[in-house]
Amino acid sequence: MFNVTGQADYRGDFETEARFGRLFGNMQFLEAYVGADIRRLNRLHNFTPGSRDYRIENRSVATLGVRYLLPMFIQTDLRVDDTGHLRFQISRSDLDLTARLRLDAMWNTDREYDVGMHYIVTKSFSLSANYDSHFGAGGGLIYAY
Repeated sequence: MFNVTGQADYRGDFETEARFGRLFGNMQFLEAYVGADIRRLNRLHNFTPGSRDYRIENRSVATLGVRYLLPMFIQTDLRVDDTGHLRFQISRSDLDLTARLRLDAMWNTDREYDVGMHYIVTKSFSLSANYDSHFGAGGGLIYAY
């Protein structure tokens, strides 16, 4: 399984993660993966170069981790990067609020969080709105194929 996610703003700040993983077991609840985490968030915060927060927010690291799907489709993720930094993340996607309205949420031990909603307009297109701990409020169009 290959997965790439990313976010960017109009000022040039961005974060992206890429993972290549393998699912295990008949039910495929467990995934082991290797990947990369690249982010440049210089304009979002007043970090002091050399501080712990500055290193976390501006990095290019390789990652190794495991993901496990809990009941109610809650996704957990435990990973370590090539600097030895350990991170635990918990998330839930596509929680049905109504027939067309969905909720997404994520939190991790790096004090990052994201909450979003999307409204399904057609089978392929949705309107989205979210709030991210780095980028603030945003919106967009989702194309699903």
